[in-house]
Amino acid sequence: MRGEEAARTAIRDSANPMTITRRSFLGLGSATALTALTGIAGSPASAAQPFGASLFSQNDYILIQGGRVLTLDPQLGELPVGDVLIQGDEIVSVGPNLSLPGPGVVINAQNKLVTPGLIDNHRHLWVTLLRGFSADHTFNDYFGQVLLTVSPELTTDDVYLGCLLGAYEALDAGVTTVLDWNHGTNTRDHALAAVTALRDSGIRAVFAYSSPAADSVRPDAPPSVADLDAVQTVIQNDPLITLAIATRNPENATTAGLQRIADDIAEARQRGVPVTLHTGFGFGPSAAQWLADEDLLGPDITLVHGNAFSSTDLDLIADAGAFISSSPDTELQMGLGAPPLRAMLDAGVKPTVSVDVVAAASGDLRVQLRLLLQTQRLLDALASQPGPLLPWTALTPYVTEHAAASLLLDDQIGRLAPGMQADVVLIDLADPAVAPLESAELAMLTAPPSAIHTVLVAGQIVKQNGQLVAGDLAWLRSAAQAARNRLLNP
Repeated sequence: MRGEEAARTAIRDSANPMTITRRSFLGLGSATALTALTGIAGSPASAAQPFGASLFSQNDYILIQGGRVLTLDPQLGELPVGDVLIQGDEIVSVGPNLSLPGPGVVINAQNKLVTPGLIDNHRHLWVTLLRGFSADHTFNDYFGQVLLTVSPELTTDDVYLGCLLGAYEALDAGVTTVLDWNHGTNTRDHALAAVTALRDSGIRAVFAYSSPAADSVRPDAPPSVADLDAVQTVIQNDPLITLAIATRNPENATTAGLQRIADDIAEARQRGVPVTLHTGFGFGPSAAQWLADEDLLGPDITLVHGNAFSSTDLDLIADAGAFISSSPDTELQMGLGAPPLRAMLDAGVKPTVSVDVVAAASGDLRVQLRLLLQTQRLLDALASQPGPLLPWTALTPYVTEHAAASLLLDDQIGRLAPGMQADVVLIDLADPAVAPLESAELAMLTAPPSAIHTVLVAGQIVKQNGQLVAGDLAWLRSAAQAARNRLLNP
């Protein structure tokens, strides 16, 4: 089709940073941008704000003034009343009674809690198109109906729409960084459409490139190095998007598949990017043991789910400094078992928490935190575990410090301090779901999207006064609905 051809041409052209840069793209109107890069029919004729655009120049100062500041920085701590000064994409100062040193804007943070943005290190963004479709699916149902049936039918437009909508859902809830474990990569153009959506949203993203979802039946199926090169070329000058490699589960891999996984990890380490994989299901021999035996475990590895890991497995993971990402909503529903939080902590593993798939789970990262904590409290009660309850505040690093480290970004995000990226969230302390305040940390971990007043990513405002700063969201919702209807009713 003509539109598809235009989309492919435009996306290929976008691989050349001299052709379409992030800044020049965002300078286009939303209709022009969407049509040029996706070829989606029926894109909006006009919109007040382009997708991913900002209200302020990158050269402006922004002073967030008079808020309760939860820095999560061990040197700065919590400021009952404080300010955050931003220049460009970076925090330059945190403290009381700051002032603008040059041209800029002041954001009044009175009666607001100022926190770092949350980090979700495992989400399949394209599956946003299938929200709720797998609400009653077992793992086998999801595998067969979503991964093997729907995913092969994805167009580049579908991937773009699902990823863009999912990124906005995350931003609306104060999640400023997300790892997109993208198995909608049916072709190179599908991968580049996903990257384009991430770029357009304004979110900070780690694009975890995988072989297509339908290749799950071939666990030795590799990502294409040529496609990885194409993606890396597109994002190499983008300060908000970095690369990861999503490899396969060693538990059900053939001999060739195990070699493929080892090659993927070697490729990732050559590129200096993290690795993420679904494993620990108990489907076969211990993945942790195999990875350790092959000297493949390390702090650049995130093992997703891991519900069946033994104490020996967890010791190996802890010793290597690797991470586990729990997605309790999906895991509990699909019969994968309860997240082994207490066992992880006892072994010294650094947990992280993720949404996974909104086809089956809530897209609110804080809901996942609640499920993780309360499930472990239930297990402790059933086991007559002595001692106090596992506290809420123990979970804070799971969506900040630990998550940032798992993405190799802990020198940039996860706390508010000079030199860190300006990924900042303001929570309205007057919101009925937050008031009256128990503690700043508890408010950060439990505030619903309705209480998220302002969100900045790299100094760019993406949500203001409780509303996303974006293009025609009504059109986006409509286009996503049409794509869903086509995929589920062929």
